[in-house]
Amino acid sequence: MTDSKIASARKLLASGVSPKEVAQNLGVSIPTLYRWVPAGQCN
Repeated sequence: MTDSKIASARKLLASGVSPKEVAQNLGVSIPTLYRWVPAGQCN
């Protein structure tokens, strides 16, 4: 995960996009998404 992907993930999650969709859009698995953007930081 690059810094830009992490920033994009946080922005998408904050706007209400589901974690599954964010992971698919970034080309990563959901566990990888949560490793870089912990659940507490998703909102």
